[in-house]
Amino acid sequence: MFSFAFRATWKNFRKHPLLFALNLLGLGSGLAGALFLWQYVRQESSYDQFHPDAAQIYRLPMQIEEPGGGYRWAVSPIPLGAELKADYPDVAVAARLLIPDRSLLVFENQRIYEDKIYFATADLLKILDLNLDVNAPEKLLDGPNKLVISATLANQLFGKNDPIGKIVRYDQERDLEVTGVYPDVPANSHFRPTGIISESGIADEQAENWSAFSCYTYVKMKPGAVQAALESHLKEITDKFINPMFEGYGTKVTLFAQPVTDIHLDRSYEREFATATDKGSLRVFGLVAWLLIGVAGINFLLLTLAKSLTRIKEVAVRKTSGASPGNILAQYLLETLALTFIATAFGIGLLFLLLPLLNGWFGAEVQVAQIFGTVSGWGFLLASMVLLSIIGSAYPAFFLSRLQPAAVLKGARVKIGSTLLRQALVTLQLAVSFLMISCTWVIHQQMNHLKTSDLGFRHEQTVVVELSEPQVRARFPVWKAALKSNKDIIGIASSDATPGKPLTKTTMMPFETDDHQVKEQSSSYYQIDFDFLSMLQFQLSQGRFFSSEMGTDSFASALVNEAMVRLIGWKEPVGKQIFIENKVGPSYQIIGVVKDFHQLGFYDAYEPVVILPGVNRRFVHIQLVKGAEASAIEHIRKTWEATFPELPLVYNFLDDNFQEQYAQDQIRERIFVAFTTLALLIGLMGLLGLAAYVLAQRQKEMAVRKVLGAETQGLWWLLSRNYLVMAVVAALMGAPLGIWYLNQWLETFEFHMELSIWPFIASWIVTLAVVLLVTSYQTLKTARANPALALRNE
Repeated sequence: MFSFAFRATWKNFRKHPLLFALNLLGLGSGLAGALFLWQYVRQESSYDQFHPDAAQIYRLPMQIEEPGGGYRWAVSPIPLGAELKADYPDVAVAARLLIPDRSLLVFENQRIYEDKIYFATADLLKILDLNLDVNAPEKLLDGPNKLVISATLANQLFGKNDPIGKIVRYDQERDLEVTGVYPDVPANSHFRPTGIISESGIADEQAENWSAFSCYTYVKMKPGAVQAALESHLKEITDKFINPMFEGYGTKVTLFAQPVTDIHLDRSYEREFATATDKGSLRVFGLVAWLLIGVAGINFLLLTLAKSLTRIKEVAVRKTSGASPGNILAQYLLETLALTFIATAFGIGLLFLLLPLLNGWFGAEVQVAQIFGTVSGWGFLLASMVLLSIIGSAYPAFFLSRLQPAAVLKGARVKIGSTLLRQALVTLQLAVSFLMISCTWVIHQQMNHLKTSDLGFRHEQTVVVELSEPQVRARFPVWKAALKSNKDIIGIASSDATPGKPLTKTTMMPFETDDHQVKEQSSSYYQIDFDFLSMLQFQLSQGRFFSSEMGTDSFASALVNEAMVRLIGWKEPVGKQIFIENKVGPSYQIIGVVKDFHQLGFYDAYEPVVILPGVNRRFVHIQLVKGAEASAIEHIRKTWEATFPELPLVYNFLDDNFQEQYAQDQIRERIFVAFTTLALLIGLMGLLGLAAYVLAQRQKEMAVRKVLGAETQGLWWLLSRNYLVMAVVAALMGAPLGIWYLNQWLETFEFHMELSIWPFIASWIVTLAVVLLVTSYQTLKTARANPALALRNE
């Protein structure tokens, strides 16, 4: 029976190659797109589920509430893990992780800068699985100056030589012994270090300092212990050790337990060391995957209806020869299943072919083996095939099986299916296309808004070089003098933070208020040299910038931004005093107010910040002449090699810092563009089939109208106006959902464009124009046809 279905499918292909090709393309491409999106969502949702006992592993972040607002930090106090392990028996293991600045690793002639070398207590290897092939992985970090590294880093440093026991120089200050090598961490892990150094002794001086919010704490609970019990322990700890420190400041800290499997799906944390994704977007992408299946199914049904017209006499003859309605129904279902199977094979082959391109475009790591290596992957594929087969065959097969053969063989006009249902299906297809075009349009506008809006300073043509080690920073003046000799370099300035990266220096500061009282406020701050603000063209709101001509500016003056002025409530900020480290450190007088600028981009509100003077800081900013970037970078490279011959030059452009902030949204934009285009193309294939079906039904009607004097233009309008109505209804269906989703998405940005009606109007015009373009050819062809050809059988 199945072989008969395939032979019949092949016969139909030879008789109607265009319809077969449209079906194959629509089903195959829809399945390929849906499979990719399904696996992408599945992979993004599967982060950290591979850890043994993942359901019992938690990270312990914190919520901080201040009079000026609240925020979440992924970090927690350094003593937290030890306290939990000592006093709460349902905590099986606790460990802390410290994220240092960029690390320099030296082995013989190899010098490598790494951003993902972390410090950790040994027990972290008992919580987060790195697939180390030893019985007690924690022993590899037992003791100071131990190092375990990834297979990739081992290959970079040692090539094919055995790395175990080798000594690596770290940051030119200590020697580390390589004690283990682990396979590269899977892509679906928030924790992907290239190396881990034993933290033994590193944080001893902060072991009892509950205000040292600088580590990431992980715990594994004993079997049977629940999250609520852990959070009860955390409340006891905050009430005992943390919140008493902030009495009188109006600050409250709450520690809570975050399941390790939720870390990648939560973007609400500051000081996060791993890139998180947006859970809402994943739900949307999952919906888009099923929408592709639905659009492909509707396309399949419309084309099947069109093809059914060509088989009416065949069915009538078979019924006259004794075939029962059940036989007709079974044959049609099997033929449709055979076509679906062929289209699925085509879709899988298409996915194989395009997967490297899709992964590169969307920053994904999807593999076909992941799809077909799981029960859920096969389940999704089989469910899609069955759904498509039922959608594409059940309705027309039902009508064909009920045909009255006598009427057909006498030449009576046969109508298959309901006109209203066909129009509803096309309208639904158009609504999906309209919705996806609208979302794509607005996402593109918002991304363009991010790229073109004023950040509050000049960020173009600016190279950033990090000087990690103090001894390297001591040679900065020599390098700076060498850089200045090049005419393609406009300016050079240093700071201990760089725009586009989080500020890491935060402390409780006493501020003098307008009534000469003191207001305690947690504040971020960073130090800059005297050229930094003017070179990057920050704007001044009040007072003045730092000046080398003012002797006190180098040690007793400070700047604040407008956000800090609003937070403290100053009317006259210039002249007020700021104390560092609770009045025991130096005091600074405010000499100026900097206009608000975006430290991290447009997701967040303007961050209140204090700016202090400093020289030879960590990040060197070099501004280049526009159009002369290549020659300027070559000069930077040559002077670097002359000044720091022992170190590799690593640099980036300041713009790149901000592009990293929007990487996820750029991927979202690309996904919408790609799959909107795909859904639109699949829908247009269905429209071709529908147009052919409708015109076949109305050929004789059009011939009669022409004989009676109807003009071609009038006939075109008569045949096309339904599409206009369907496009209007589709817009009315899709617009409310689009407005709701896009408003939700735009609210994730503190600064965003205003959502207007114009993107929806433009999307409707595009949808309508494409629909009319596709259908007008067949419509005009029918309207201009010789009526005698259609009427000769009457």
